[in-house]
Amino acid sequence: RSKFIKILRKYLPAENNFSVGSALILGYKDEISEEVQTAFAETGAMHVLAVSGLHVGIIYLILQILFVNRIKSFHPFWKWMKVIIPILGIWTFALLTGMSPSVKRAATMFSIFILGTALSRRKYSYNILAGSAFLILWVNPFLIMNVGFQLSYMAVFGILYFQPRIAKIWLIKNKIGNYFWQLSAVSIAAQLGTAPLGLFYFHQFPFYFLFSGLIVIPAAFLILCLGLALFLLESIYGGLGMTIGWVLNGLIEGVNWAIFMLQNMPGSVAKGIWISGAIAFLIYLIIGKTAIAFETKNFKWILGALSILTIIGINYSFSKYRIFNNRKMVVYHVNKASAIDFFDGNDLISLTSKGIDEKNLNFAVQNNRWAEGSPEIQSFHFEDSTTHVLDTWMFKENFIQFYDKRIAVIDEPPNYSEDAFIEVDYLIIRNNPKLKIESLLNHFSFELLIFDASNKFWQVEDWEQECHELEVPFYNIHDHGAFILDLNKS
Repeated sequence: RSKFIKILRKYLPAENNFSVGSALILGYKDEISEEVQTAFAETGAMHVLAVSGLHVGIIYLILQILFVNRIKSFHPFWKWMKVIIPILGIWTFALLTGMSPSVKRAATMFSIFILGTALSRRKYSYNILAGSAFLILWVNPFLIMNVGFQLSYMAVFGILYFQPRIAKIWLIKNKIGNYFWQLSAVSIAAQLGTAPLGLFYFHQFPFYFLFSGLIVIPAAFLILCLGLALFLLESIYGGLGMTIGWVLNGLIEGVNWAIFMLQNMPGSVAKGIWISGAIAFLIYLIIGKTAIAFETKNFKWILGALSILTIIGINYSFSKYRIFNNRKMVVYHVNKASAIDFFDGNDLISLTSKGIDEKNLNFAVQNNRWAEGSPEIQSFHFEDSTTHVLDTWMFKENFIQFYDKRIAVIDEPPNYSEDAFIEVDYLIIRNNPKLKIESLLNHFSFELLIFDASNKFWQVEDWEQECHELEVPFYNIHDHGAFILDLNKS
C-alpha cells in the first residue's frame, strides 16, 4: 500500500485530490482534511470514501473478466480455481484497504456468493447478508457496536429490499434515463436504511444525496479502475501510466468541484437534529410498518406507523418543555483550554478562554449544545475585565453567579488580605496557577473543587494528592470528563 500511495502522490499533486483518491482507491483516509470530509458528509457522499461493496464488486468484476471467464476447462482443479482466484483477489484487496467493517462485510458476502455459485446452490440475498454478519461477529462480537458496521449492513439491507420496489415506480425505456433512475433508486433505498442511524450518530441529514449519488457512484467506478490500471503500469515501468494519471487527476478534481458546489448550495444539509436511540428505533418501526402496508396492501399497518409518529411528536413536545425549564452548568473537557456553558431555557451563556481553538471547542461542546436544544448563544471570555450582568447570570473578576449558585474561578495564586474569606458553591482551577490547595482553604469555603482540562496533568496529580491529605472533595475533568451541574436536580 505504501508503494501505491507514492504512485498516487506522484500523479495527484493537489492535496485534496490525493486525499480523495487514496481514500477511494486504497482506503487510506489519514490525510483527508476536515474541509473535504465535511463536504462529502454534508452532501451524502461520505460512503464513497469508505471502501465498501461498490469497490469490492468492481474488483470481483475485473477478476471475472480477466481470469475466471477465460477458464474453459471443466476439470475439478480449474473448477476450484474459479473459486479461489476471485476470493483470494477480493480478500487481498480488503487487506490492502485496511479491513474496515464495510470491506469485511462486502468481502464476506462475495465469498459466500462465489462458494454458493460453485456448489450450485440457490442464492438468497438476505441469507448471504445475514451469513456474512454472523461470520464477522463470530470473529469479533464487539463490531456490532461499530458505527461503520451498523451503517454498512443497514445500507445494504435497504438497497436489497427497497431498491427494486422504488425502481418499479417509474419505468423509463431510455437506457441513459433508466440508468440514472436506477442509481437514484439505490441512493433513496440506502437513505431509507441508514437515515435513522445517521440522525442518531451525526445529527444531520443531507438533502442533496440524490445529486451527489449520481456524481460519485459512476465516478467511483472509473476512479478505481483507473487507479488499478495506474498501479499496474507504474509497477511495470515508472512513467508508463502518465496519461492515466493525468485523466485520474482531472476526474477527481471534477468530483471534488461538484461536491463543494453542492455543499455551498442553499439548504444542502439540516444540522443539529438530536434524537435518542429509542427515537431512531421508532423511526425504523415507522419505515417497516409503512413498507409492510405497501407489501400486503393492508393499510392498517399505516395506522400503526401513524401511532408511532404521534408518540414521537409527544416526546418532542416533552423535550421542548424540558429545554424551556433547563437550568444547567457544564464545564467541558477542552484540551489545554477552558470552556463553561450555562444553559438557561432557550438561552446559552458561553464562557471560554480567549483565543481558544474553534475546532477543539466545537468537538467538545457542539453535540451537547444540540442535545440541549441548540439555544441562542452569548459568548464571553475569562480574560474580560468588564462586568457582565444578565437576568440570571453575572460575571465579574473571575466570580460567577448563576441563579443561586456562586462559582469562583482561580487562574492565579490568590492575593487577598489575611482576613478575607469568601463562601462559594464551586471553585474552578484553570490555566496552571502556582498554588497550594491549603492556601485556597484559607480564603474560600466551597462544596467542590474542580480541575479543568487547561491544567497540566502533573500539576493536577499534585493537587489531587493534597486534596486527599486535606480531605477536600474534588472533580478532575481529565479523568472523569465534563462536569455537569443540573440546577433542577441539585
